[in-house]
Amino acid sequence: MYNNDSADINIISDGIIRAWYNKRGFAHIRLNNPPVNALSAALVKELYNAIVEIDRNKDIKFLILDGSGKHFSAGADLKERALYSNEDTLRFINNLNDCFDLIENLEIPIICFISGGGVALGGGAELALCCDIIVGKGDGSKVGFPETALGIIPAAGGTYRIYKKMNQGLAKYWILTGKQFSIEEAFDIGFVDLIIKDDSEIEELFLNNSRTSLIAAKKSINKCYLESDRKKQRLIEFVEYKKTLSSPERKKALEKYKKK
Repeated sequence: MYNNDSADINIISDGIIRAWYNKRGFAHIRLNNPPVNALSAALVKELYNAIVEIDRNKDIKFLILDGSGKHFSAGADLKERALYSNEDTLRFINNLNDCFDLIENLEIPIICFISGGGVALGGGAELALCCDIIVGKGDGSKVGFPETALGIIPAAGGTYRIYKKMNQGLAKYWILTGKQFSIEEAFDIGFVDLIIKDDSEIEELFLNNSRTSLIAAKKSINKCYLESDRKKQRLIEFVEYKKTLSSPERKKALEKYKKK
């Protein structure tokens, strides 16, 4: 949580999206739309703008994404959606996908925290899938895709991003049943990457690393994941490695060995 009076905090947004970054090198976005952090049109617009601002800042090493209160996000704002025409709905879905694509393609790593004993459902689960690492706590939180019970399907990447986490059979089980899974079940399946007790332990691990290296490594992993040819994978990694040769952190590390 940030303090508005702190000299180390730079506030990007302080409304339905709370976004800030600090001098240590990481940014934080918190969904702030009580009671369940529903993905309203206004929230999606502010989230998009916050991501754009973070992307412009070349001092930020990584981004933390979470929700205020108990929940990460219960997904679509159904009260808002009930007032939409079909055309309004499709327009919103396109805007939501533009926002999620921007998040997924952010060059710095994004860590999503699902905790508090609340939920990450539907669009909330889809938002989590846009992040590089999904972290949970064993505190009763639930994740899942309930759309089929509402007569729709996931429409913000759920049916294709889910393959980053599980095989086709499990993906169909998750989406076709609409079941809500505990954090422990989601971890066993692979949707959640880590279960931890203290958020700060993740922050410290990333803060110790070079921004150049974090970006290059993320890009190499993402590109290689989509490429099955080993020669092309090797070239991708080589190209990204070359970008780290002039990093200040690399030079500093090598200087230490010269003195030994």
